[in-house]
Formats: sequence, C-alpha cells, structure tokens
Amino acid sequence: MKTVLRMLLIGVAVFVASPAWSSVQRLALLVGSDRGLRGEPVLKYADRDARQLAEVLGNSGTFDKDGIYILPNPSLGEVRSTLQEVRDRIHKIAKSGNESVLLVYLSGHGRSGSVHISGQRLTIDEIREYLGSLESGLKILIVDACESGDLLRQKGGQVVETRQVEADDRLEAHGTIVLSASAQGEEAQESEKYQGSVFTHHIINGLQGMADYNGDKEVSLWEMFHYARASTQAEKILGQQGRQNPSFDFDVVGRSDFPIAYLSKNRSRLVLRDFPSVPLEVYSAGGMELKNQLWLTGRKEVVLQLPSNDYILAFDDGDQVRLAEADLSHSSEKVLTPKAFQAKQRSLVYSKGGRALSDQGIQATLGDNNPAGDGVSMFGGVDYVYRAGKYKQLAGIGYGTGTFANSDLQIDRKFFSASYGVERSLFRKIRWQMLAGPQFKYFFVKQHMVNKVLEGQPEEIAKSYGQISTSSYSQIFQLSMPLELETEIGGRIPAWLSVSVSPFHQVWYKDAGLQLQSHLSFQPLVNVSLGKHFGF
Repeated sequence: MKTVLRMLLIGVAVFVASPAWSSVQRLALLVGSDRGLRGEPVLKYADRDARQLAEVLGNSGTFDKDGIYILPNPSLGEVRSTLQEVRDRIHKIAKSGNESVLLVYLSGHGRSGSVHISGQRLTIDEIREYLGSLESGLKILIVDACESGDLLRQKGGQVVETRQVEADDRLEAHGTIVLSASAQGEEAQESEKYQGSVFTHHIINGLQGMADYNGDKEVSLWEMFHYARASTQAEKILGQQGRQNPSFDFDVVGRSDFPIAYLSKNRSRLVLRDFPSVPLEVYSAGGMELKNQLWLTGRKEVVLQLPSNDYILAFDDGDQVRLAEADLSHSSEKVLTPKAFQAKQRSLVYSKGGRALSDQGIQATLGDNNPAGDGVSMFGGVDYVYRAGKYKQLAGIGYGTGTFANSDLQIDRKFFSASYGVERSLFRKIRWQMLAGPQFKYFFVKQHMVNKVLEGQPEEIAKSYGQISTSSYSQIFQLSMPLELETEIGGRIPAWLSVSVSPFHQVWYKDAGLQLQSHLSFQPLVNVSLGKHFGF
C-alpha cells in the first residue's frame, strides 16, 4: 500500500512540474506606420492593416485581448517604449514559471535593412538584438514592408525564397520565426481593392479559416503563411502589378505545429463545399463593401470564420458572374455550394476598387423638367455612365420642348441641354441600389412667343401695338439633387432600369435687363432611364 501511495505522489509531482501543464501566454505587438522617411509617399493602409489584424487575433481564440498591443502611426520612441513594456511582461511570465509566445507585426515603408517609422529607421540589428534578449519560448516576426526579405539574413538562419511550402509543414516550437511580405529587392503592394496590404489581407483571410488545409478547425502558423504566400503570388497571375514573393526564415529547436487561430463553433462560420479553383469575393450585403477576396484551391470544404453580418458572395465561372447571399447575422453557420449561386450581371456590384462587368455604359432618359419655371416641358436624352467604387458619374446631352399659354400669350420653347452629375450609392443589394448626388445642367433655349390678343386683331391695328410674334434665345443653368433607385433587368444582359426624383432644384438665368436672377423651385423632377453596360 505504501508503495502504491509513493508511486501516486511521484506521478502527481511529475505532472505538476511538467512544462505541458504550465500556462502559455500569447502576446502580440502590432505596429502600423503610414509615414516613412522624408520624401517617401504616405501609405494609405498600414495603420488599418495593424488594426484589422489585431481584431482578427483577438477573435482567434489563441491571443487574449489584453495581451495585444496596437500602435497606430507611432513615433519610433513609442515603439521602443512599448517593446520594453512587452519585454518586462515576458520576464514576469518567465519568472512565474510560465511560457510565452510573442508575435510582432510591422507594417510600413522599408528599405536598406530597416523599417521606416514616422521619419526614423528601426534597423535590422535592433530588431535582432531585441528578439534575442527575450525569454519567450517562441518569437514570431511578421514584416509587411518593401524589401523586408533583408530581415531574413540572420545568424543561424537561412533565406528560403524559392522553396515550395507544403501544407503539411510543421512549425518549430522554440526559437524565432520571421515572415516577410517580400523577398530581397522586391516591393510590397498596397491594394485599393482590399483597402490594405495584399500580404496582410491574405494573412487575415488565412486566419479566418482559408488556411485550415487539414480541416482540424485550427490554423497553424505554417498553414497561415502558406495560404498568404500562395494567394499573394496569385495576384501577379491575375494582374497585380509588381513581383512579390513572401519569404520566411526560422531558427528553432523542437517540433510542434503551433496553432495561431482556432475556428470557434460559437462564431459565424461560412462553409464552402465543392468549389472549383476560382477567386471568391465576399461583400457586406448592406453597403456592398468588399470584405474579402479568397483564393479557392479546389478543396472539398473550406470553413471561413466571419463577423456576424449579412454577406453577398460572387465568383466568375468563366462565362458569367454568380452571386449568392449568406445571412450570418445571428452567429450561425451557412453551408454553400456552387449550386446556391445564381447567374447575375455584375453592373450593380461595386466596391471601392472593385470591378464590374464593365465600368462604362450608356443610358437613355425620359422625363419632365421645367427650367423656365412655367408650363410643362418633356425631355429626352442620352447619358454616358462611368462607375468607380460606390460612385456613378453621368455626362449627357438632351432635347426637350415645352409650351406655356394663357389668354394673352403662348410661348413655345425648345431646349438643348448638356449635363454632368455624380451620384453615390447609399444602399445596395444584389439586384438594386439607391443613389443620390448633385446634377448640373446647362440649357440653351430657343423660344417663340405669340401675342394672342393682337393675333385676332386686323393687321393695321396689331402692328400699331407691336409684333404679333417674336423669337428669342436665352441660357439657363440648373442644379438639382436627384434620389435614384436603380435595378438590374434582362438576366445575363448587363442592363439596368432606374427612376430618379429631385424634390427641388435651383435655377439661374438672365432677365430682360440682362441681370442674373435665380429662384428655388420645389416642383419635383421625375426621370426614367434605361441603361446598358458596354462589352455585351
């Protein structure tokens, strides 16, 4: 009995002392600096990249939110101060007998062996010295900057620029991992379409589930990098400017596949099954903002973890664009196959930097207008339409006629118009959208006036009072603010039908004394338009 008790006590002591039972705390420091050295152009999205990555890591199930440090557009002094704060925290963790993992993310300008932060250089040597001084079991450095491959030339490491990273590679458990957005001498790309860095965009997609190659509901660091690298390289194939090959280096001992994100069952999950190898775009359903562009690789099933929302998904099967809606607004799971997607035109699906089937088209318009302020005038016209992001620009010409008459006068007018307008989408769904924006019109007016009182008099009497009829010319300027509802029609034909109403408009003109006059009219202007995009 004493022997059994002694063995049991020894076993408990071994388990308590075992490192496997020690707590591992994961910390992350994310730095985004839009401002580099003097003379370098200000970046648009480095700060945003850091914030978005911090949000994804905070929801990953591996990093506690109080362990994530975010530095948006900091000074180099602020970066160094926070690095010291993190070092002190890691020391306390180690002193308590626990282990730690640190992820450092740097996004900004880079060149000649340094990352540029608000006019100063954070050098490679300083980064190496800092990482080497830490008591963390594992240190991960991700650098999204031009020529960030220079960071890979570290002692004990090996530059791995052209090696094919396999999906079943395993991450080493203790040491230093360096991931860079580009190889030596290469530029790192920002994308208007993604509203961020190309490399970081694909890292985020990978963490949200696209990189779960083995389907274990976990994303390892190796899986994340493989997906981000392959997707970044695919950008070049599909037209991204500039060669960019993300690279990695490691100086580690021991073997373990370190999970960097868990795909929680309690969060909204989009399950994609049996999709071909195509790019898939994910939009928010309300504003049609491009949230993700995913690179499907023909896997049987892909699970993507997304914030709760209503989404529109789009992919091109080679012949036409296919769209589907996925409601994940209640932390649900939605399973989609290609059969759930309907063939639609792309004319109404725009995001900032996004593309349509064609961004140019033409529309015919019919409606009423009354720039002269009296009578009824009918107009017809043709507009050239150009779309970019949420905006629709129109430039057109038109022709209209109108008549004003009372017991004394009859005025017949012909209007020749030129117009320009800019509208912004306020709300969009798959088949329709609502827009509003200013429209400016110029009218050249030819009018013929008949004095009906004199018209019935004998010619001698009429002439003594004046002319029976006169012709004149004038110019009118009009500013309106139409609200437009636009919907697609015609199935595969990229055409649209719209109705616009302007509740008020401002008019400028010259009176008989050639003085500039203006008036505000609350007579509604109604127009109906039928349009078609070029290329079909």
